[in-house]
Amino acid sequence: MQNPVLIREVRGVMTRFEPLTKEIVAVRTEDGLTYEELSSALSSYGLNIKKVVHDPSRKIFDTFYADYELGLYANIVLQRQYIFGAGQEEFRRMAEHGGMCRSLAKQDWDGFYLKDVPLAMLIYDFQLRYKAIPLEEVFSVWHGIYKRIDYSNGMWSLSVLREVFQNAPSLCLPELEPDGLITIYRGMGALSLSPDQAISWTTHPGNALWFAIHSGRGTKIAVARVKREQIVAYYPSFAAENEVVILPGTITEYRLEDMIPAVEETVPRLMAPALQSYLVYGKQARSLGYQQETLFKVHGLFHVLRVLFLSLIYSYNSGDILTEADRQILVYFSLLHDLGRLNEDVDDAHGERSVELIHKRGIRLRGIRLSRKEYRIAELIIAQHCHDDNAGIDAIKEKDRFFYNGQMVRYFKDQVSAENINSFFFEDGVVDVEPIKDTNGTLTGLKQSSEADFKARTKKQEEIKAEFDAAGMTGNSGSFELGDPNYRDDSLDAYTAFGVSYDQATQKWMYDGKIIHILYDADHNTYCDSSAGDGINLKVVRDKSGNIEKLMETAAQELEQYVK
Repeated sequence: MQNPVLIREVRGVMTRFEPLTKEIVAVRTEDGLTYEELSSALSSYGLNIKKVVHDPSRKIFDTFYADYELGLYANIVLQRQYIFGAGQEEFRRMAEHGGMCRSLAKQDWDGFYLKDVPLAMLIYDFQLRYKAIPLEEVFSVWHGIYKRIDYSNGMWSLSVLREVFQNAPSLCLPELEPDGLITIYRGMGALSLSPDQAISWTTHPGNALWFAIHSGRGTKIAVARVKREQIVAYYPSFAAENEVVILPGTITEYRLEDMIPAVEETVPRLMAPALQSYLVYGKQARSLGYQQETLFKVHGLFHVLRVLFLSLIYSYNSGDILTEADRQILVYFSLLHDLGRLNEDVDDAHGERSVELIHKRGIRLRGIRLSRKEYRIAELIIAQHCHDDNAGIDAIKEKDRFFYNGQMVRYFKDQVSAENINSFFFEDGVVDVEPIKDTNGTLTGLKQSSEADFKARTKKQEEIKAEFDAAGMTGNSGSFELGDPNYRDDSLDAYTAFGVSYDQATQKWMYDGKIIHILYDADHNTYCDSSAGDGINLKVVRDKSGNIEKLMETAAQELEQYVK
């Protein structure tokens, strides 16, 4: 567990700027450094010990040479070994400026605050100097400083912020929700400022969650509703943290979402119900071809296992009502979502590649028993997981919708035969479509239904919804398919070169003229047609390189353990 106090000192700023004294040096040194020795070392480079400031509330990064007028700063470690060793280079660097810091003299504000001012001194210098920065630059310079600091330690002056924020550029703002407000979130750690004093929020709870835990123990997520005019600046996209800048003190109403801290008392309780499933499913991860992580590679085997474990922890502890199919979809996604990832870069296509590889390799996970529709749901999630949430949701919705002449279809029905119907109804569609058939019943085209038919179906749908409402039921739009003659199962496509074939008429997989009951390919695929109990049972034999050698008929009893 990270130490939030230590992190605050490393990533936070000084709050006290007291003169360095002989007493402080004597207390802080561990190798006998004296005040006089430090003064002499500084003087040899034309530097004055009276410019050294100290923060007694800190344990590290507590002492700095700070010549505000010249813009010369350096961390001072109160140890003889440092002062007469690595510290000499710092003193020489400041002396080489021959007066004012070069980037300050050139008014290279971004360069000055990035390279020449230590993190612990950033707020100190900016708040003394901000009026010298051109108005068109001052907000950008402030934001660059603000993004580098994780803990401002209450040092931002409200009056300074008001002046700086008046010069914020005109940016696009988040879309308003139906009530005219915008929901924003803030991750709260153990040492975070209270939400009413906070500057940085986000429009996405995922970003807030990351901030709640990345600097130590996360405690809560703050949620607020704000007006558009309360927002100073907005930086959309996950890369920019979907950040919303707010003037402190302007949010007075918010709620706190509880989080379960990742501590010794809670973690075992969360892990316990998920552990058995993790052991069962996690064993399959190594056979899927994921590479081991390296120093600069994080999307490998361990990443997949982490996603699996977190998905299981969620499914067993969230309190959300999940079916067994829901849990299996989560497992399926967790283990297979990154099959198509080629590198560590942003890659919007690797989800689709993962689905392609699943089909190409004929992957079926042991213990996963999903319907055709549920497999499709899982693969849609895999395909879209690398996109922005809203974009992915829109894409999934679009895949489940049909269009005619550029308009979304609401209703379609085709009586294929006496037993088979292709039909669907989606309430958000805008046109109804009917099949056109010749005298032999062969489909020759499509046509838009008449306005009268459209209105009649609308009236009928409203009557059905009214009946649902009266009965206390929710009447949502949906779709259904019966006997789709064009459906083709692709579960065993990887084995067609070895005698396996698909019978379109019966929609069954065949081998040697027999329906396949079970096909078992260790670490690759487990297929079972429960309706074909008298069918043939096949075991796939592979060579040492993993290539298929042959299919071997075997007894059902040998394979049934893999399909239970």
